[in-house]
Amino acid sequence: MDTTSPITTFDWEDVLDALEDEKCILFLGPGAFRSVDGSTLEAQLHRELDASNPDHPLIRTFYEDEGFFLFREDRFKRKVIRRIRRFYEQPQGTTEALLSKVARIPFHIIFSLTPDGLLPRAFDQLHLPYVHDFYYKNHKPKDYIEPRAEKPLLYNMLGYVEEYDSLVLTHNDLFDYLHSIFAGKSMQPELRQQLKQAHSYIFLGLPYEKWYLQLLLRVLYLHAPELEKLERYASNSSIEMKQQMKQLFENEFNIEFVPNDPTGFIEELYRQCQDRDMLRELPEEGAAAGAYRQRLREARTHFGENKVLQGVEVLRQVLDDNSPKCNDLRDELTLHERNFRSLNAKVIQGLATEGDRIELNQALFALINLISKTENCLAS
Repeated sequence: MDTTSPITTFDWEDVLDALEDEKCILFLGPGAFRSVDGSTLEAQLHRELDASNPDHPLIRTFYEDEGFFLFREDRFKRKVIRRIRRFYEQPQGTTEALLSKVARIPFHIIFSLTPDGLLPRAFDQLHLPYVHDFYYKNHKPKDYIEPRAEKPLLYNMLGYVEEYDSLVLTHNDLFDYLHSIFAGKSMQPELRQQLKQAHSYIFLGLPYEKWYLQLLLRVLYLHAPELEKLERYASNSSIEMKQQMKQLFENEFNIEFVPNDPTGFIEELYRQCQDRDMLRELPEEGAAAGAYRQRLREARTHFGENKVLQGVEVLRQVLDDNSPKCNDLRDELTLHERNFRSLNAKVIQGLATEGDRIELNQALFALINLISKTENCLAS
């Protein structure tokens, strides 16, 4: 990396000190996550959904500038969410590598403006403790556990893909979001206090021209007027951002823009923490347990590459080796495998109905979900 670049000449001391004092909060937007081809993960998702297709059977209109959908029928929303969930279940090598570094940096609170579980998964793979929560319109927040660097809070600010009704995907969802957030119904008062007491805020991968960063800042100002006095750091991930928009954020919100990509910023912050011996220590793991974890990663890769039966065989070997502890999961694997084989045979023979195809996808998701269940079984 160029040693004279703005990233390396950036004054890191304030951020590092704030991290040590548990006064630094990270906000991750969709622009922070990249697919293998270099495009944002969000753009790849929209391509896989074929969201911009005017003849899409489920989506009437995709508002690309805002990222919202208008569904042809209300019931189609759940079908699209299932596709979104399956997308994020796939291996995301570039993003997962970045999030593994994020998980080592001692933030005590990380807000995600994407609905996936990729960050919790990164913590799980490193066997690091955390608390996970998410916006859920008009639902009473979970009991508050004070975030600490040893056990941070990972918060999906725009909902979580495993809870369909929590997601902000349509304009109606946005209106519900506004009402719920501004009425103070969906965020613990203790968390608002944490926001109020922070010293530094890092915004990475956020498209500043979109509504939700402006909304985010309004929410923060509503909950914590003192933020006007505090420093904020932002990574400008959009080189095409209009100058007037940049000036708006600089003048109105006192955001300092770091002219570099989010990946470069995270890698440099990781290195700075490493030099200062601040990275989270990874728990020790026995050789046998480590081997099983590697096998489970192998199974996940097989599923992501559509080598389903190979993934099933790897998973079965792990469960067999951990009998009787994981016998229930082995029985569940047998059931889902039988169902998958039967439905897949119909597809191959050209006899599958639309309902069969939906059930096949559900069976595949159940098989993939067994990997996480097996990880939990091994850790118990």
